[in-house]
Order: sequence, then C-alpha cells, then structure tokens
Amino acid sequence: MSAAPPPAPPILNTSLSLTRTLIDFLTVTLHTLLSIRSLYPPSSFLTTRAYNLPVQQSRHPSVCTWINTSISHLTPLLLTSSLSLITFVIFSASGQVLERYIFDISRFPVVGEKEKWTEFEEGRGIVDVEEQLRATIKKLQIAGERLKKLPRDCTFTLVVEMREGSDAPIGHPMPWVASEPGLQQQMEGNGKGKERERERTTSVGRE
Repeated sequence: MSAAPPPAPPILNTSLSLTRTLIDFLTVTLHTLLSIRSLYPPSSFLTTRAYNLPVQQSRHPSVCTWINTSISHLTPLLLTSSLSLITFVIFSASGQVLERYIFDISRFPVVGEKEKWTEFEEGRGIVDVEEQLRATIKKLQIAGERLKKLPRDCTFTLVVEMREGSDAPIGHPMPWVASEPGLQQQMEGNGKGKERERERTTSVGRE
C-alpha cells in the first residue's frame, strides 16, 4: 500500500494569517538584531532554525522577557492595522542614535474586525512568503557582518509609527509613551532623513 502524499503547505489567505506570520517574523528579527550587533555576548545565544535558515536565539531570561513583552504590545496594534512603521533603534551610552532598522508595513491590508477571517481572492503559499522572510533575515545577517563594531554599553528600544487616523495606544500601565523627536525618519529625495509629521510612540524604557 502506497504512503499517503504529504499535506499541502498552508495558504496565507486571510488578514489574520498574514499578521500572525509577521508577528513570528518580528520575533525572529529581534533575536537576530541583538545577536548580529553583539548587544549581548555570543555565549548568551543558541543556534536554532527559522525559515529553513540557521538563526540565533537569546537564552537570557531578561532579554527573552523584553522580546516577548514587546511583541505582546505590538500584537494588538498589528491586529487592528494601526501601524505604518516599526523601528529597532540602537543608542550609544550617551543616548545618541547609532543605528535604525526600519520595517515599513504601511502596505499591509487594513481590514475591519469581522474581516480578519475573510479569505482573499488569491492566497499566498507559506513557502513563497517564508522564502522572502528568509532572504530578509539573511540580509540582516550579512549587514551585521559588514557594519563596524558598536561601542560598549549600547542600549536599544522599539519605536512604532501609527497610521494616519489610527487611535493612539491606551492602557494602564501604559505600554507605550511618546517618543523623542528624531527617533524615526523617512528617507526621501536625495536620501537625507526627513521627519514625518505623524504620531510616534516608543516602548517604555530601554534595554
């Protein structure tokens, strides 16, 4: 008797499935950035796999807590299509911005609460999407090898930019606060940064 054929790869055919895939990608990305920029010792990371690619994952409890908490604060904003940019910012010990890693999600579909489970006319195979995510992680890894070493005692945070017309996050305790000017910049024209005149928020505290 012949074996049953393997199941077909999942299809990303709803807004909710796309958002959950993005959330998983952001989690992998945060671990990757902390590793490639040597913000923590190499010994505090272990090698695992994501998107069929070797990646680094922090095993430090406090770092994992920060990542998981940040993702939990991002999730409701992503599920309500409230964000246009997510930026990982690295600071020097004196508070100077050294590096920004900007993820533009402004083209993600904006859907209502009841439409999250509505299927698209044409879904995307998870294999196709993961290939693109794998390429993005690989680019980050290569960039980390080419960038010069950061100074000691750097800190970092996450900054998000709201879509126009989106409500600012609320809650108690407040997970987000208004960010300092200049933490996010939009690259336009000749490549010089031009600050957007939109609301910015940043996660409370730096690590």
